[in-house]
Amino acid sequence: MDKTAVTGHMKKAQANIDSAQMLYNNGMYDGTVSSSYYAVFHAVSALLASKGMAYSKHKTVISKYNELFVHTGAISSISFRALTALFKLRLDCEYDPIVFIGNEGAREALRMAQSAIQDILDYCNANGIKLHTIKEN
Repeated sequence: MDKTAVTGHMKKAQANIDSAQMLYNNGMYDGTVSSSYYAVFHAVSALLASKGMAYSKHKTVISKYNELFVHTGAISSISFRALTALFKLRLDCEYDPIVFIGNEGAREALRMAQSAIQDILDYCNANGIKLHTIKEN
């Protein structure tokens, strides 16, 4: 386990979920989606790092999460669907000039991120994996 990577990813997950909440509270909904996605991405990356794995490509992180934790039934498929939905939504928000997220979409993105992160933390707690916990917003 790379404790430095685990800790770093969890700090980034926390910072991104905090940012997502602040952006949402200030009506910056596209940014809420992006920060929500990155919060989950870093929590998943911390989980993979706890198993000695590190990947730089987002699609590889998502694929390995599915293969090693979701497909095996260790973590709910709901968290995987949230991660993939947030990934697609983030890409749409950042690269499609006609896509803008409204209040409801941003609220759902934030909720999905919080739920997916909680699934990861629950798995870690049940399996003796030490990750810094994400504080509730």
